[in-house]
Amino acid sequence: TDRLHPAMRFRAEIEAAMLLHGPFAARERLNRRSDLCRLPQEASLIARVLLTCGEAPLAKRYLGFCMRRWPSDPTLRTAFVEACAQRDEPPAAAPFDCHG
Repeated sequence: TDRLHPAMRFRAEIEAAMLLHGPFAARERLNRRSDLCRLPQEASLIARVLLTCGEAPLAKRYLGFCMRRWPSDPTLRTAFVEACAQRDEPPAAAPFDCHG
C-alpha cells in the first residue's frame, strides 16, 4: 500500500483488513487512526465496517452525522438504509434520526 496515493491508501488498508482478517481487525485499524473521515467514501467504509461488526446503532448514529456534513451523497444514504434495515426500522420514517 506504500505506492498508493494517501487518499486511496486508507481504503486499501481497511478493505485488506476486512478481507484477510475480518471486520473486527478492520475496526481495530480504524480505532488507531486519528485522521479519519475526510471524504464521504471514507465515511461509508467506516459505516460498513461498523455494520459488519454488528454495530448497527452506532453505524446509524455515525451516518446521521455524516449525512449532515455531506447531505447529497447517495452512498451515505444507502449505508443509512442498511443500518436501519439491520435494526428493523423504516428508513423513510426518519432519514436524519441518529439518536436511536
